Amino acid sequence: SNIPAFIRASQELLVLWDENYFSRLWCVYELAVAQSVRIPIRVLPMHVYVLVALGQLYWVAAGMGYLLVTPWDLGSGHFGTLTAGILVFALQAHAGCRLARLYEKLQDQFESFDVRGAAISYESDRSSIYV
Repeated sequence: SNIPAFIRASQELLVLWDENYFSRLWCVYELAVAQSVRIPIRVLPMHVYVLVALGQLYWVAAGMGYLLVTPWDLGSGHFGTLTAGILVFALQAHAGCRLARLYEKLQDQFESFDVRGAAISYESDRSSIYV
């Protein structure tokens, strides 16, 4: 019952989206309230932070690999750089593809959303949300 007042007092609504977000009626209600009072809504997939952390981990692993390979690289040092770089870019490409699929799924959920299909724990709450 205090959700509208809380959202009206906010400067922005940050949605930490996951695949089940639009299936929860209270989450959708928060979005509707924010939209009705014209508060900016920022949607951020929760997995983005995991992908960013993985990207950083890939770079650390590549750096360690480079440091391990470089002492045995008798050439000009390009072998170590190439070995570390190929691994990192392959893993980064994988993370980027996953992120693109997440955004595609988010867009699909926006386009196919129907509030009547959203789940709620207590059916009595549904009557207080529907007008």
